[in-house]
Order: sequence, then structure tokens, then C-alpha cells
Amino acid sequence: DGHMLWRFASAAEVSRKPVLDGDTLLVVNANDTLVAINKDSGKLRWYQAREPAAGMEISGYSGPAVHGGRVYLGFSSGVVMAYEVGDGREAWAAPIDLTVNLEQAAGDEVRYFDVDTTPRIAEVGARKDPYLFVASYEGGVFALDARTGAQIWNNDGATGVTELTLWRGRARPRRGAASAW
Repeated sequence: DGHMLWRFASAAEVSRKPVLDGDTLLVVNANDTLVAINKDSGKLRWYQAREPAAGMEISGYSGPAVHGGRVYLGFSSGVVMAYEVGDGREAWAAPIDLTVNLEQAAGDEVRYFDVDTTPRIAEVGARKDPYLFVASYEGGVFALDARTGAQIWNNDGATGVTELTLWRGRARPRRGAASAW
């Protein structure tokens, strides 16, 4: 009927779509904070915060992505993290810092390494290995192993990416090429 059930003050702007996983609502705010809220009561379950990067960002911040009991997101500092939805524990052995090699190559040049694309997850190959896809504006698109955070590949030529979309479907042949059907 549209009446308010509860209200939660996130302490910063929320412009990315929240994600519901079971009875946990996962929200990311502009202060690089991931908040887990009980969907029925509006009570805080846990939160994880990272120090926002200094300086300019391209698209702001990442939204959350959930797969297999974990929530994934990128931060303005260029770090990608995975947390257990149930209790907020870090799911990987260490944060994945996508800026390490990029900063060495850029030197003193100002670069936008923030990971502000909402991660996307796809099960790839015959074994259905979970891949996590993220991008930074100048660092390119990355595929990570969603279980461990290990980098699978990086396309550093795909710059300017501010949003990722995955889709399923058969390949369509280029005009004049033989049919792939």
C-alpha cells in the first residue's frame, strides 16, 4: 500500500541499485561503504568501508554484485573486494588492487584508476568457473576469478568504460560472413 516500513541513514549518497540476497539488502554509498541491512527490520547487519580515493573520479562508485553467497564491489581507490554476505568477512586472501601495474606505467601523469563499474559475474567454460568482470576508466576491463580474486586477463585497450553489461546469446555473423548458426 506504499507505507514506509523503515528508513536507514547511509551517511552518504546512494545512486547505485541496491541488491537483495535472501533477507539481506546490500547497499553501497558514495563514501566507499558497503552496508548490509536486514530487509524486514531495516537494522544494520554489518558494514565494510574503505578510505575513498583523493581527487577526481569518473562515475563515482560501484554498486554491489552478488553470487554464491558473496558480494563483490569496486572502490574509488582501484581496489576490488569480495565479502561473505552472511557476516561481512573478507572472502579473498587480500584486496585486489588493480592500480599496481597501472600506476607504475603512468608515472606522475594523473590517471583515473577508480573501479566504479558495478561488477558483473558470469559462469564461463565447460566447468562453469565464476568470472568477475570489472573496469576502471583508464585501466581497462579485467576478468578475475570470483573465488580467489586472481586476475585472469586485462584488456587495457578498453578505456573509458563506465558501465558493464553481460548478455547471453548466439554470436551473429558480420555482414557478408558465413553464418554462425
